[in-house]
Amino acid sequence: MRTVAGAPPPVAEPVSTPPLRTSEAESDATPSALANGPVPPPSSPTVAGDSDASAFVSVAETAVVQLHDGITLTQWLRQRGEREGWRKTPEEPVTPTSTPGPECLSYWRTATLPSGAEITEAAYFYPPPTPSPAVFPTLSAQELINGCFLTIVRLEAAVVTSDFAPAQERDAHAQEFGNALDQAVRQRFTKLYGESIGRKDDAVWGRGSILLRDAARWIHGAEIVSGYDPRGSPFGQLVSGPAVFVRAQLQLSGQAKHDHSEADGDRSVPKSQFHRAVALAKADAALSRRFEDLYEQVFRAGSSEEEAKQPENAKWRESLLPLLREWLAALKTAPPAQRAAGLLAADRFVEATQKVVGGVPGWPEKPEKTSELQKLGAVFEMNGIAGYYFYAGNWEEEARKLDPDGPAGKMAVIGWMDRGSCDMAGWGSDLLNKVINDGEGLLAKGLDAPTAAQVHFMIGDAYSDIFSIAKGYDPNGDYPNIQERDADPAHAKAVEHYRAGLAIDNSSKDAKHAWSQAWHLSARLLPTMRYACFSD
Repeated sequence: MRTVAGAPPPVAEPVSTPPLRTSEAESDATPSALANGPVPPPSSPTVAGDSDASAFVSVAETAVVQLHDGITLTQWLRQRGEREGWRKTPEEPVTPTSTPGPECLSYWRTATLPSGAEITEAAYFYPPPTPSPAVFPTLSAQELINGCFLTIVRLEAAVVTSDFAPAQERDAHAQEFGNALDQAVRQRFTKLYGESIGRKDDAVWGRGSILLRDAARWIHGAEIVSGYDPRGSPFGQLVSGPAVFVRAQLQLSGQAKHDHSEADGDRSVPKSQFHRAVALAKADAALSRRFEDLYEQVFRAGSSEEEAKQPENAKWRESLLPLLREWLAALKTAPPAQRAAGLLAADRFVEATQKVVGGVPGWPEKPEKTSELQKLGAVFEMNGIAGYYFYAGNWEEEARKLDPDGPAGKMAVIGWMDRGSCDMAGWGSDLLNKVINDGEGLLAKGLDAPTAAQVHFMIGDAYSDIFSIAKGYDPNGDYPNIQERDADPAHAKAVEHYRAGLAIDNSSKDAKHAWSQAWHLSARLLPTMRYACFSD
């Protein structure tokens, strides 16, 4: 299966939040159990007693109360990191095992509780918020890294078990140990932050990338989650196996959430292109108005189940095929440029139905039967793994050929670049090179300033992907043609295009994403990937 490397799961928009309350925590917190180094493990496993619970709660409290807005890496290292035995992970900002994304770097340390249970603490640092206006970053790599903010802290304590005990006995001991530490944390945090807002049916991000239910949760300047995970997860855990965990996270800044995922059916590029293409087609005014109304109904119907049930939004399916048939018929005698615009509008319409509502009447179901949309000229391809048909974008390609240097043809190229999907034929190095070549070809033809900025940003994203792959992020070896020698040239070209785009546009969402990409490149970190595709 092909997947797109993307950003982390979406989080809420950032808000200005007050620091966590520290007065009570500072007055009666015990010294950190990690301050004096590991405690030798006992010869046999023991159930967590008061000393274990007290030590774990102390470390958890100390970790959480430090988390408030504005603590830079430099400040944190001076206050804690340089005297408490923290280690940087990885040792260098860019390594073959680094994962592209918004994070700057992380630190960790480990020790043992009195019972011998392993305890690991981690601190994660993220770039500063995008400035307004989004001016290209000019500081050195180390200066940028030093300005990263402490955003997430995590703590996990593993369960001590005996390899010689029966499985049932080990499980019972793990459950008892985990519950004891978990309850101690909940009691202390309830005293500090009030009653937990977590419910048994809530699913929250626990130790790593696995959703966990029945966890305690507080919102108090940061989101604080604690609980006992009896399963363990192979993804993102700090210690092996069942563990008690605490995670606290400030809300991520905007650039950490910017996602170009094709799953977003309400992106601005296809919508704006649809309406402009309808205008350029110069069809009958009443027909154009009906076509645009139907397009907007698709988005209203896809916004929620409640909207989909509204009478005006439930009948649009009945109108779709007749209206699309009428629209395409009107284009048959139109001049090439107008026909290209009309076909592009039809393409954006079918694309919207596919992404927003997951297909419509006339969508193909069986290979041996031609569907109504296929009869109208739409080409579909089968995703053999997922077992569904997807629209192949042939009307977009036809528009591009009919009006290669005109507005419809340029919009078709920009729309293709914006979509950049792993479902497309030729994914891999060919897709990255095609985005670059098509984008540079558009710039050579001349574009209005806002569109030129957008194209610069997309070319920059393609070069950024090449940089990340060249620096070692190719988990399955899908890009054998991209080597270490390609890293510096790709880095230089990405920076060049981001700089050019930000000189034109320094305020849009795309500009904020470009600033984040440029920031990561300037800091010699792997930026978020947009066009790269990886096999499972």
